[in-house]
Amino acid sequence: MKNEQENQCVIISGESGAGKTEASKKIMQYIAAVSGEGQGVDRVKRCILESNPLLEAFGNAKTIRNNNSSRFGKYMEIQFDKGGAPKGGRIRNFLLEKSRVVGQQKNERNFHIFYQLISGISDDLRQEFLLDKPESFYYLAQSGCTTVNGINDVSEYEDTMRAMDSLNISKDIQYKIQKLLAGILWLGNINIVDSNGKSAIEDDTILGVAAQLLGVEKDQLGTCLTVKVTRMRGDTMTTDLPPQKAMETRDALAKAIYSRLFDYIVAAINLAMESKESDLLVIGVLDIYGFEIFDNNGFEQFCINYVNEKLQQLFIELTLKGEQEEYKKEGIKWTPIKFFNNKIVVDLIEARRNAIISALDDTCAMMHNAEPEKCDGKFQDRLKTISNVHLMPQQETFTVKHYAGDVNYTTSGFTEKNKDLLNLNLIDLMKSSSDAFNVSLFPEDTSGSKRPTTAGHKIKKQACELIDALISCAPHYIRCIKPNETKSAKDFDNKRVKHQAQYLGLKENVRVRRAGFAYRREYDSFFRRFRILHKDLRNFTGSDEEGTKVLLEKIDIPADEYQFGTTKLFIRQPETFFSLEERRERIFIDAAIKIQRYFRSWKLRKYYAELRQQAAQLYQVSKQRRRVSINRVFVGDYVHYLDNPQLVAAMKPHASEGGVIFSDTGLRPVKKKLFGHRMQEVYLLLTPQAFYQLESVKINRRQHQIQVTSRVPFKSISKISMSTLGDNYMCFHRLSEAEPDLFFECEHSTELLTILNDQYTAAINNALDLVFADNFVYQATAKGKKKTAIFVENEKYKWEPNVSGKSSQWKIEITPHLPPDTEPKCIFAAKKKEPTNIQRVSLQPRYENRRASIIQPTLAKKEVTRSSGGGGPSSPSMPSRAPPPPPSKKLVQYVKCCYDYEAASESEMTIVADQYYILITKDSTGWWHGASLDESTSGF
Repeated sequence: MKNEQENQCVIISGESGAGKTEASKKIMQYIAAVSGEGQGVDRVKRCILESNPLLEAFGNAKTIRNNNSSRFGKYMEIQFDKGGAPKGGRIRNFLLEKSRVVGQQKNERNFHIFYQLISGISDDLRQEFLLDKPESFYYLAQSGCTTVNGINDVSEYEDTMRAMDSLNISKDIQYKIQKLLAGILWLGNINIVDSNGKSAIEDDTILGVAAQLLGVEKDQLGTCLTVKVTRMRGDTMTTDLPPQKAMETRDALAKAIYSRLFDYIVAAINLAMESKESDLLVIGVLDIYGFEIFDNNGFEQFCINYVNEKLQQLFIELTLKGEQEEYKKEGIKWTPIKFFNNKIVVDLIEARRNAIISALDDTCAMMHNAEPEKCDGKFQDRLKTISNVHLMPQQETFTVKHYAGDVNYTTSGFTEKNKDLLNLNLIDLMKSSSDAFNVSLFPEDTSGSKRPTTAGHKIKKQACELIDALISCAPHYIRCIKPNETKSAKDFDNKRVKHQAQYLGLKENVRVRRAGFAYRREYDSFFRRFRILHKDLRNFTGSDEEGTKVLLEKIDIPADEYQFGTTKLFIRQPETFFSLEERRERIFIDAAIKIQRYFRSWKLRKYYAELRQQAAQLYQVSKQRRRVSINRVFVGDYVHYLDNPQLVAAMKPHASEGGVIFSDTGLRPVKKKLFGHRMQEVYLLLTPQAFYQLESVKINRRQHQIQVTSRVPFKSISKISMSTLGDNYMCFHRLSEAEPDLFFECEHSTELLTILNDQYTAAINNALDLVFADNFVYQATAKGKKKTAIFVENEKYKWEPNVSGKSSQWKIEITPHLPPDTEPKCIFAAKKKEPTNIQRVSLQPRYENRRASIIQPTLAKKEVTRSSGGGGPSSPSMPSRAPPPPPSKKLVQYVKCCYDYEAASESEMTIVADQYYILITKDSTGWWHGASLDESTSGF
């Protein structure tokens, strides 16, 4: 849908109990899981998922073949925006089996909601509605089955009520729905008997309970059940009904109430999922009755099998027939495959003349006031006039040869169910209800004389509308196969499965798919989608067909994998198409990663440039500045953290802290056992929540491992001490005396301190406490041993500080540096290209055996050769004198700069990162004297 911007639909078909409802639920769950997020999106997802338990409660029931059989058909359309985020939805319901409300076959159940209501309702409502066990109600007890293994009616009642809450059905409406359901149950307990040749209510108490729950007068309800009102040509006629007809009238009222209540539930779901946006894409999921063949098949089975016949015709038209016709139209070489086209059966049922539905409607129109038995007989006679090899009329039955097998239908009750009429006095009764909700379910105007449409006509219209909706989408099929009739796992009936595969046309479909092409697309659509796979075609100006041919040649698709049609490209194997999609997706992923990398790099460089400007303010004119670092560009990662698997593994337990934002190596002085000291290298890492010190620890004779030796959460830092001199030493003091303070040297101490202060302020909402002193005490061990750090100026140590000391103190001697009030200059320039004639050398500074400078030299040595004057070796017999030594040539040293630096005085020289310069001399202070490659400028 997203790729092609085309509506899609999924058609789920199969026998009753084959798993169609479960398949549709899995599809809904998948769509909800993979689609986008957001407040509006989450609302639609919730409605999609919560609609399932609600519709199952009111529309599903236990049958002989299936414990959770859908007794209605639904087509759910989920609406998406162009990006694939769900924005709304709509449900169309078909063919609710409302006759199940008043009667079920043996070992079946009524709709789930009735058993949920009785089992899960609160005690207060149970007492108010006078509800008892299911066996107390005729509509639930007549089948002899009230419970089902694996179904918990109490928990499912809770799911149903929760679904109503999620779909914005108010508590008041929920109460009225439950009250109406209880009214239906009590309506079924009304028994009508013969009293002196007239129908009479056997128990007025039951009549009163039913009337009270329906919100109508008791006497009016009794009259409506026993008297029929007919309006003809402006006249109103009343007829006393015999007991049997009165009982049928009672059942008709119960079916009408439940059917309209179900329609209200569907409308409430649609209202909750309604989207006000236009131009939306759609994914439709069709879950409808499976094909049904029972011992006694009536009008309901006829309607169900008719819709399944229509769906099978659609499958044939779009796959078996449509695909082969497309090959012929496009000029593709093809050997036709024969198949059974069930259009002749569909025409037998729905054609305008000489068809079953038209004969049924004509009979009902001609004999609308006749007795049902006479109408059924007349309908049977009409069927005998229809000439079709797939119809075989008998005495009181008729057989239709459906695609799934022969089905014998009993004509008894066909005409009465097709009329689908409700006595006018029953409609007026419900319109007089004291409950406005009940009145809203019966909006008909009973004063008119227009003849209502028949059930057959409605079903035919709905089926045609459904087919039109499916044709407007790209179809996908799920064929559910029922493996057995025992409802058991691991029971596979080969004969039954083979029969289903045959009548579903799967064998012919597989043959067509094997011999045909898995993917076909118009040239413009294909070329527009995949031209990005080759850079030479991104600005192609030829026709789409020419571009498609060039593209397939350039990306090395074998010629036997595709054929060119008149207007379309046909690709044989799905793997070939999937490889194209994978290549296309990889290009977009690589582009996205590249964009992200450049953006993050720019964002970090900008962030570090801003932090560098803040460094001078952070020192508060309290510490001397080093010339080599005052204008240094902040980099953040000096140890290539992500490329060091040991460091990443050591920090994995702390990955939830937001990642490493600064990494460097440092040195900490360590006292030797006998005398003197050594400088131990450590890793210094910073996250948004804590500071880490890591060391390489020996775990056996041959193996070392990097481990976290100290973790200092921001909230545990009491202060940070530094000297006022130009050294790089710093000390982290902790609040707790149970852990030692950290004393170390970091080459990029200014950068570390600036980033730490920024993160500390964001996390703690308080400024970092900095102390500048040339003499401070810190806790060296966890046992409380104190040590003093003393800093002294000494011009003798210009290259690096001199560290000495004893067990109780360290003495650090350092040469004087720039004054504390020296300000850095703003440098945030784009990198420039390096000279093409200079060898490129990586000069990332690292701690090795000594301190590293911001630049490191590399020698470009020129070999000097000298040949003998004779052009060959000298003769051994001839005296020879040694050639004079060649004139000495001064080697030129070239260096590449890692950072930008702008000259702060006339004696200095501005340098640019990644540019090469000539190194003239190295000053003992650590400054180097150099010149540009053209020697136009020079300086320190």
